[in-house]
Amino acid sequence: MTKGIAAVILGLAMLSACFEQASQQEASQRNASSRRIKKSVESESLNTIDATADDDVADLHEHDDAPVDLRDKDKDAEPPIQPPAPVTVPAPNPNTAPTLVEFKIKAGTGTGPWNDAATTINLKVGQTFKITNEDTVDHLLHTGGAPFPHARSAIKPGTSVTFMVTKPFAGPMLYDHITTGKVFIVAAP
Repeated sequence: MTKGIAAVILGLAMLSACFEQASQQEASQRNASSRRIKKSVESESLNTIDATADDDVADLHEHDDAPVDLRDKDKDAEPPIQPPAPVTVPAPNPNTAPTLVEFKIKAGTGTGPWNDAATTINLKVGQTFKITNEDTVDHLLHTGGAPFPHARSAIKPGTSVTFMVTKPFAGPMLYDHITTGKVFIVAAP
């Protein structure tokens, strides 16, 4: 963000230098125009002087390459573009756990373990734990009342069951009542 602000400031400084250069060029052209008008005054009558002065002023502003004093802006001109205000994004709180933890019993698990020690399911009291059975056989998690109450019925293939984590749990390892597969789960207070 600071690089963007620095780029805007640098751009404004360059633009200011261009305005100054254009103003100096216009001032020198005004002086040249003024000298032409004075010469006209010496050689022509008053009516001719007015016509010549009008022509010189018109010539200055009719050409595309005529310098323009950018400091004299129209009152109706749009205000300069301001850099956007910085946006503050709050940092995530590392002490805040998600309220829903989902686990999927993978297809082909059968009588094998649901997971292993390296992929232990980490829960916290107060979270909701959702188990989805993507396998082709029924599964039933035995908990003994912690970290959540024991399930009353099997999780059928293609269905889910949700538990509220109510108690801390650090072991022993849980298992599947139907397939005897191991399930690694811990729950913090």
